[in-house]
Order: sequence, then structure tokens, then C-alpha cells
Amino acid sequence: MDSHEGNPILVTCAPGLAQSLKDELADLGFTATSLHPGGVGTVGSHSDAIMLNLVMRTAYNVLFLLR
Repeated sequence: MDSHEGNPILVTCAPGLAQSLKDELADLGFTATSLHPGGVGTVGSHSDAIMLNLVMRTAYNVLFLLR
């Protein structure tokens, strides 16, 4: 996975869990591009977003943002 290609992905979580979510994304090979109280931004492909939906434990939603 090349984290420099793809669209923005916003992964949401419960308030206060953003750091845990960021760590979980890092374990999966994704680099956080932004950190918010209720989520973390990253970059990836449509396939990456689908995979994150299936494997993330601390996430509420995985939002694949279209350009």
C-alpha cells in the first residue's frame, strides 16, 4: 500500500479514542494525516477503505471521501 496515493479517508470514533485509533491505523500500515477528537484522517484507495471497515476495532465509520 502506498499511503501517498488515493483519496482522503476519515475514520471516526468515540470522543477520546482518537489516539488509540491512530495507533491502530499505524499498526495496519496507514499514516495519520489529521487527528481530531472524534476521528483520524488518512489516505488510501477504495479497497483500503473497505478493508478498514472490516478490520478496525475502535472505529465507528470509515468514510471514503471523493475528490
